[in-house]
Amino acid sequence: MLLCWSGYHFTRDRNPVSIAINENCLIAKNQNDQVLWSYKFDFDIEKRFYNNPKIQNNKKYCISDIDNDSMNDILINALSNEQFENNMLYCFDYDGEIKWKFQNHKAMYFGKELLENFYVSEEILVTDFDNDDKKEIIAQYQHKPYYPVKIQTFDCNGNLLCEFWNSGHIPDMDLIDIDNDGIEELIFVGTNNDYDNAILGILKYPFMSGHSPQDDKRYIPEMVKNRNGYYYLRFPIQKYVYSKAQHISAKLIEKNPDNLFKISVRSDNKYSFYYILNYDMEIVHFGYSDGFPVEYYEQTKRNFFDDYDQQEFFDYMSRVEYWDGTGWVTTPTHNKLWDK
Repeated sequence: MLLCWSGYHFTRDRNPVSIAINENCLIAKNQNDQVLWSYKFDFDIEKRFYNNPKIQNNKKYCISDIDNDSMNDILINALSNEQFENNMLYCFDYDGEIKWKFQNHKAMYFGKELLENFYVSEEILVTDFDNDDKKEIIAQYQHKPYYPVKIQTFDCNGNLLCEFWNSGHIPDMDLIDIDNDGIEELIFVGTNNDYDNAILGILKYPFMSGHSPQDDKRYIPEMVKNRNGYYYLRFPIQKYVYSKAQHISAKLIEKNPDNLFKISVRSDNKYSFYYILNYDMEIVHFGYSDGFPVEYYEQTKRNFFDDYDQQEFFDYMSRVEYWDGTGWVTTPTHNKLWDK
């Protein structure tokens, strides 16, 4: 165990609540900003992912009491400067001891194409899915340079419980109790490369293994169970303004206490479409940013609603599709085969 003790404070408050990265050291601090311990990796960490003050609610690490011992643990995916190497999930106890670590990225066939085991950590979340007072850990990994994303779920001892594959980037995921049973579900938003659509998915414990719905077999991971999540929605393809972006994507931008959440669908960096959904996955509001009509005018020198009927536009853009287990439907429904 490589512990560097420079700056260590003898204090009764041994509970870590924050971290810092310095070259190849992980530094744990208490609520008084006192250094409790440091762990020295054998490679330099890409510290811009962890020390960047512009990143709000940084999800590349998580500090939480995962085993109900009243002391915080630190979960971190240590990204080296090489990014593709040493991408291991570490779980540190409150005192700096490594409780467990996990690195099991492997080459996978998607259709007939073999994609190498180059995965970079994106997010870590924790919750108690089964109400046993011990938390489950959710870690998301993005393939580099290609499209697959995998979401892995672990128990508090580092045992892999579930693995879900999505054929496209997932810029955001979060936890929401959509059925008000006191247990959170995992919501993720992003892209499905097969359809070039922005998507929203929800995984419900314990049936969180499988892959996203696909028509093209090139996007289906080999030897993965054909279970497609509790909910899987795809948003309409934006057809009104030319975009150089290869794919549109979505981001979860707001949750509120009225069982509503807001999704931003972007086709480039100039404008967005906004969807507000309730927990039954019904669209209760659709809107767009000011950049949308501006971009249309720049491309055509005409006003958008001089060319298109406003009601038809809103009807088309609100026509979200839902995967029911066998096909796409326009009536809000969850996957009937989610637990099969």
